[in-house]
Amino acid sequence: MGYTSLRCTWDPGCPNEMRPARKLSWDEDAFGIRNAYHDAYTTIFADAGTPTTNAIQVPSTVGAPCCAQFAVSRAQIQRTPLLRYELARQWLWDTAPALPASVSGRVMEYLWHILFGMDAVNCPDTEVCFCEGFGVCNLTCPMEGWCEGRYWKTAFGMGWNKKWPFEGQGEK
Repeated sequence: MGYTSLRCTWDPGCPNEMRPARKLSWDEDAFGIRNAYHDAYTTIFADAGTPTTNAIQVPSTVGAPCCAQFAVSRAQIQRTPLLRYELARQWLWDTAPALPASVSGRVMEYLWHILFGMDAVNCPDTEVCFCEGFGVCNLTCPMEGWCEGRYWKTAFGMGWNKKWPFEGQGEK
């Protein structure tokens, strides 16, 4: 495929982390992430509107495993026009004084997979991700986006299990 998430579990991020198609009032979008995503998307894909209207179609739903952990091939990177990367960089530079890094980082976290040619909702099968990506197969995956014994939440301040991915973090 040329692109894969290195985070197999879906929480947070999948299947519908964001619904950026419509801008919101400040009360509705207290952290400004949804509106910032809308602005970034329309900036980065400014030349990708339909030929008749030249209007950018911001995805109604965006979902991908969180945290911008991915592998991408050189060929996939080169499929994206250089202009897209330049527009992404320019958006970051232009918003840096006013937009906190926590917001712009979150926006980019949910734009990378689209920049690299994936659908707006890119939530790969968790069991396949672990097996094909890490060689950890025959897992018990009782629900979509999670397998038993696998690390599934961000653990700020907690050490990583040194045997990962062969031994998960369990329920903590």
